[in-house]
Amino acid sequence: MRITQKTVKLMPAFLWAALMLMFAGPAGISFAQTVGPAAKAVTSQPQPQQKEFYRYNPEGRIDPFRPFVDLDAAAKKKTGQSKALPLNPLQRLGIEQFRLVGIIEGDRGRHAMVQDASGKFYAMIKGSYIGLNHGRVTEILKDSVVIQERITTDEGKVQSRRQILKLRQDEVKP
Repeated sequence: MRITQKTVKLMPAFLWAALMLMFAGPAGISFAQTVGPAAKAVTSQPQPQQKEFYRYNPEGRIDPFRPFVDLDAAAKKKTGQSKALPLNPLQRLGIEQFRLVGIIEGDRGRHAMVQDASGKFYAMIKGSYIGLNHGRVTEILKDSVVIQERITTDEGKVQSRRQILKLRQDEVKP
């Protein structure tokens, strides 16, 4: 059997007719015959009692949806601290571990040179940070460097402490 364009065009019509015959049902049965006698009156039966559902009573219990850490207290603690600055090599050691080895005076003011315990040298100017306690160079004198540190006491108070790095007497030149 050859499939031609004529049969291809008639194919949807045949499928439509086949579907209609399938859903039409057997011949000779009318809708009135399929419906039975009128339904009887329904007597009302007592409805079953609804079961009570469990209700969570949060009184005296921990709220499972609250965080363990008090976020307000953590935020207050953060505001009290200054922003963390990136540490330079001078801030990774205590002031006691540095030795003042030279002071240079030029057009732009004085510069100081310190040496750490491992033998490395670092240059400082007024305002440089040094030490573990946020020390800052406040003055560079002819024979010493004045550093102001902020120290937190055991009671939580912040105190300012002044430290002085001095040139050794045999290194001082007139």
